[in-house]
Amino acid sequence: MCIVLNTEEINKLIVTLAEEIKDKLPLNEEVAFLGIQPRGIHFGQQIFDYIKKNYPHFNIQYGTIDITLYRDDLYQHLSIPHHTTIPFNLHQKTICLFDDVLFTGRTIRAALEALNNFGRPNQVLLCVLIDRSQFRQLPIQANFVGKILDVPPEQKIEVCISENISEHFVKLVDRKEHA
Repeated sequence: MCIVLNTEEINKLIVTLAEEIKDKLPLNEEVAFLGIQPRGIHFGQQIFDYIKKNYPHFNIQYGTIDITLYRDDLYQHLSIPHHTTIPFNLHQKTICLFDDVLFTGRTIRAALEALNNFGRPNQVLLCVLIDRSQFRQLPIQANFVGKILDVPPEQKIEVCISENISEHFVKLVDRKEHA
């Protein structure tokens, strides 16, 4: 096990990403941030909170989206669906999706498919804390990336971003240890 990012480094990345996203948001449009369940929700929430606190003139809403039933490997993993909480219409809004790690692209593909059940967005942006771009299986790329990590496929990246901003970490774990 190897710690790649500690709490302080992650909190700095959250601020940096929030500032980058803020600069790209349309001023006169409604924007919705959606954290992908389960590991993107606290990450997205913290960026949302930072922008709302420091730039209250933006019209931003926050929700969560569960992609469990849209996964193409559902038959391999028996997962209990989480809750999707989207208390607003997504039609013609700019949407920013949040997830912890962009690896193969399949989670984001599932999230895009799930979005179709809630309306037709004007634009969809993607923000990830970690990008493992060398192993992409689908042509998906994030608009906002905290850190690019090129690690061998036998290693898994574990991200812990909790509600408490003092309990974050990113670590590398050998898949054999994790199994």
